[in-house]
Amino acid sequence: MTLTTTLLSILVMGLGGACFLLWQKMKAIRQRLETLNDRLYSWGAETRSMMEEMRKHIRRLDFELRRQAGQIEVTQDMRIADLLALHPRMKEVLAVLHKGGCSSSASGEQETLAAGAASLGLDVSAILEEIRRFIEDPDHYQPRQLPAGVPVQIQIPVKNG
Repeated sequence: MTLTTTLLSILVMGLGGACFLLWQKMKAIRQRLETLNDRLYSWGAETRSMMEEMRKHIRRLDFELRRQAGQIEVTQDMRIADLLALHPRMKEVLAVLHKGGCSSSASGEQETLAAGAASLGLDVSAILEEIRRFIEDPDHYQPRQLPAGVPVQIQIPVKNG
């Protein structure tokens, strides 16, 4: 073997070794990047969850301030969506009354309370009275029991985005 062949062989082995070390380093970097990406995704999910909780708290505080100032007025002409936006627990009140969030109700959130009640044959004044009962003391509100045999299922709408 000539000197040139020997030097080329050493150079090829050196390059092969360097490539192997580089591959090992890239593998470690890729694993670290995946770990950081997973952690970042987890933090994002936690942040979104905390932001949703903060939105609920803000809605409750806004509701309480408006309630104490006597600024909450519920009428039969209000849209169901507007009622649901008043307080995070409003869907409980409306679900018990088969309005908004109840799977056995065909009422849409863009429908007025009066129209939705009429379409289901419900007394709108009884619905308004129950909503007002909730508004008076939302922290201690307990939904009235429905007559036996009337199933109620609450569906919580999932909003994408």
